[in-house]
Amino acid sequence: MKRKIAGAVTLAAAIAAALYFTRTPDQSTAMTASQADQLALARSNDYQNGVTAIDATIPVSGQAYHLTGRVDWHSHLGYATLAAPQPADGTELLQWSAGGIAVRGGWTAPLPAAPPPAGWMLRPWQPGADLDTALQLILDLGSDRPENAQLLQQSGATVLRHDTLSGTTVTIFTGPPDAATATPHTRYWIAADGTLRRFEALVDGSTIWTRIDLTPGPAPAIPHIPRMQ
Repeated sequence: MKRKIAGAVTLAAAIAAALYFTRTPDQSTAMTASQADQLALARSNDYQNGVTAIDATIPVSGQAYHLTGRVDWHSHLGYATLAAPQPADGTELLQWSAGGIAVRGGWTAPLPAAPPPAGWMLRPWQPGADLDTALQLILDLGSDRPENAQLLQQSGATVLRHDTLSGTTVTIFTGPPDAATATPHTRYWIAADGTLRRFEALVDGSTIWTRIDLTPGPAPAIPHIPRMQ
């Protein structure tokens, strides 16, 4: 399937309940210059944070998979557990980079600080696959340079509402509208300090939001498994 995601200019990929937030009604408004600057800097601020903890809900074939781990935007590397909707279907360890995805099945413990050295299967990216698109989106949420704020203002990106997420006040922005549907397919939850706290996307025409929560602050480095270096 052709990927259809409207991002913030250069951004290429929920079912679960939101993290304890209260909300005001949605009412999209045009961005001010300062709000456009805030959105333009979000991915650059992620990059400056380096390694960041992530917790994501990813719809795969209509079912919600739970991803928990961390991402290193400097190394363009992610590392997480992926739990299937049904416990009987098990949990996998994942490590992914621009070169592909490494999978280690049959995992029954929390995410280890360092990946086990053996038992991994490496595969290339599968274009259009729900999981692969979401993992690539996670890598794309950090950038070593800001977006162009003026172009963002002209793109149709808007302020959706102000809200509170896990006790933190955030502004929710919509990305530019999708060319085919004329509706936005991305949302950015940005705190007053400029950090991105949640990203949501409708992937490949899905009506179910992929949700990626980010926790800024120091997080352990991610050791590469041998074949991912």
